[in-house]
Amino acid sequence: MPRNKALSADLRKGILNLSAESNSGCRIAKTLGLTRYTVQDIIKYHRETGLIAAKQRFKRSSAITDAELRILGRLVKKDRRASFTALTAVWNESMKKNQNTPYYVH
Repeated sequence: MPRNKALSADLRKGILNLSAESNSGCRIAKTLGLTRYTVQDIIKYHRETGLIAAKQRFKRSSAITDAELRILGRLVKKDRRASFTALTAVWNESMKKNQNTPYYVH
């Protein structure tokens, strides 16, 4: 899993140019101040796909919708000192009411 931001396209091009000049992965990594594995991954990805750009990262989908998030915000603002269990009970009640009411898309 990636933990940092993706490298810039210029840096990726530089890695691929140095690799094309038959520099080793270790030498490229030391020159640019990257890890050997980062350099190897970029070169391998370019060999497999022919792309210079980074792989697309996917965001995990939310467990609740935007409308439900607004409802939850209103519940918390209504009683800011409520305990988690009390908020959970109120949340579950409000969700039961909303399940009976259909959402209309305009």
